Amino acid sequence: MDLESKGENLNGRLYSPMYASTMNQSYCLEFYYVLTGSNLTFNVYTESSTGTKRSIFTRNYDHGLTWTKGEATVTSVNQFQVVFETITGYLRQGNI
Repeated sequence: MDLESKGENLNGRLYSPMYASTMNQSYCLEFYYVLTGSNLTFNVYTESSTGTKRSIFTRNYDHGLTWTKGEATVTSVNQFQVVFETITGYLRQGNI
């Protein structure tokens, strides 16, 4: 997912397929991201089949123009999907 530096109040979401519940297990989700500029937010959350959302990772400041590894623990008693979300604010400058 790529949001370029033009415009403001842009957002985008990337949804995974639905996964079976993890019940008594937890999993480590690993991903890489670039977050550079100002007034940007990058969220990762799970959304269950019942509609419940749970934030598992958030960053909202400049991390430089390098790929950064993100990790989050995922657990759910219902089917779920992982959602990667980018949000830009007013006078946004940068890239996600």
